[in-house]
Amino acid sequence: MKKILKVNLKKSKFDSQELEEDYAAKYIGGAGYAARTLYNLIDSGTDPLGPENALFIIAGPMVGSTFPGGTKWTICFKSPSTNIWGESSGSGLFGAEMKHSGFDGILVIGRAENPVFIQVVEGGCEIKDASYLWGKDTYETAEAIKSDLSDKMIRVACIGPAGERLVRMSSVVTDEGRVCGRAGVGAVMGSKNLKAVAVRGHLQIPLAEPDRVKELSEEARKAVKPPTSHAYTRVESLSTNGTAGGIEGLEVQGGLPVKNWTKTSFPEASKITGSTITKTILARRGMCALCTLITCWRYVKLNESAPVIRGPEYETLAALGSLCMNSDLSSIVKANEICDRLGVDTISAGSAIAFAMECYEKGLIKREETRGLDLSWGNSEAVVELVKDIGLRRGLGALLGEGVKRAAERIGRGAEEYAVHVKGLEVPLHEPRRWWTMALAYATSNRGACHHQGIPAYLEWGLLQREFGFSEKLKPFDVDKDIEAVKFHQDFHAAFTSMGHCVFTIGGVVPFNLVAEGFKAVTGIETDHWQLLKKGERIWNVKRAFNLKMGMAARDDRLPRRLLQPLPDSEAEGKVPPIDLMLKRYYELRGWIDGKPSKEKLEELDMQDISKDIWSQ
Repeated sequence: MKKILKVNLKKSKFDSQELEEDYAAKYIGGAGYAARTLYNLIDSGTDPLGPENALFIIAGPMVGSTFPGGTKWTICFKSPSTNIWGESSGSGLFGAEMKHSGFDGILVIGRAENPVFIQVVEGGCEIKDASYLWGKDTYETAEAIKSDLSDKMIRVACIGPAGERLVRMSSVVTDEGRVCGRAGVGAVMGSKNLKAVAVRGHLQIPLAEPDRVKELSEEARKAVKPPTSHAYTRVESLSTNGTAGGIEGLEVQGGLPVKNWTKTSFPEASKITGSTITKTILARRGMCALCTLITCWRYVKLNESAPVIRGPEYETLAALGSLCMNSDLSSIVKANEICDRLGVDTISAGSAIAFAMECYEKGLIKREETRGLDLSWGNSEAVVELVKDIGLRRGLGALLGEGVKRAAERIGRGAEEYAVHVKGLEVPLHEPRRWWTMALAYATSNRGACHHQGIPAYLEWGLLQREFGFSEKLKPFDVDKDIEAVKFHQDFHAAFTSMGHCVFTIGGVVPFNLVAEGFKAVTGIETDHWQLLKKGERIWNVKRAFNLKMGMAARDDRLPRRLLQPLPDSEAEGKVPPIDLMLKRYYELRGWIDGKPSKEKLEELDMQDISKDIWSQ
């Protein structure tokens, strides 16, 4: 759309700005464009929960193009969880509707004096009173806005009570129940007194070659249909049992985190997996309207008299399930809905509850501090109640909502041993002692421990990228190949996320050379898959530069001590990732010196402006 809407909440003003063509050309769009923009606007002294922090909601060029999987839009900011790069993506129709309203992105600065929401309609903007919405949960907020504006087709992204209370693990939730979950994005919105953003429009999204886009879209759908292809198996698996289908398989392979990362064996894993959901409580499947490939959404119904609600994903089932030794599926479903309504990240919430359970077991948290809750392992009632307490910032939940790093520092007495995080962000649920690619990926991720800044374990699982030379499944614990896979997948992920693609349709599914053809047809930019990967490398480096500017250094590329202790009961028994060796070789492969992109690397990437900043001292 070539327009960015800039909103100053302090002054209650807004203006439409032209897209920075140079940034778009170098950094693709989406999160890449936002990273280069926020690099200029934010510095080390910026308080993530202060009015000077910026919030950039942006959709990449493939969003709304109708090419399969172009569903991902992103919110970028300085994270209150980590004090470094913050980024969280959602799917569904919000990103495309924002473009139909006239803008590729909405850049929000300042803080409103009173609660407001932003309404954007076809190039116009209103900053409207949201006092009557304050205190409502995310579902109620979206319904109220749609009703008050008399338009059921408006797309709404909003915060719940957790964001209002500045809970550092709070999320942003859309009217479709899609979630921007990680890094405290909800708290940043709350700190600005911004309850919601509502978008609506009918403006046509311009495509360079619309007929070619249609042709390539059909080719992409055909590419995953041959029953003999691994892509077909992947699509069928996700469509049948959703992401939760991975619970049992990962447990068998020793890749499912259990009991706050102290075990990988969970005999009751079958009670909380996707196939169990399908057989017992599945109401219906759902798909992003702009995906057209995979029915990965789940709607569930706990009993005949219960309402149909959105079902949990793999990460939620593992975080609120196996990590807490909780095999009660209904409690996880309930806790998931509470998280979505209050606006809480399920990964961080489950991690915080598992941390609290271990502290309780070790005597560092007493029952009188828990509102009478028994925090014994596997207590499903405690899981549900603690999720509420985190979201409402009450009792022990107020401390846990700060994240395990801050909670452990407050508790002291060795609690840091049980706080599993990287740079302040709780670790996603893929065991890095089993998948060494994930060990290095977590240690070096630009937003702290993250599986959406690259999932190189895909290459260990056989989700291959033949067009980039990854044509064979990686062998376990192969250090050199693992390091190559991590760098590749980080650059790869940076590229396709900035383009606006969902990883489920890209990682080992639609060939990326075909996606590159689609990008060319959408934008008119002459390119191929290798050139897009190079742009991904540039994006990775600008995010790294942002973090260096915030004060981060190579010393912060570390895994928590727990994840460097061998497991007794898995295929990785006795093995731990040699993280120091891996980091040394990773820096060399990236062309970094002591964790900083070298002058030569930045010159190669045409990032001379960044080079001057990094190497000026």
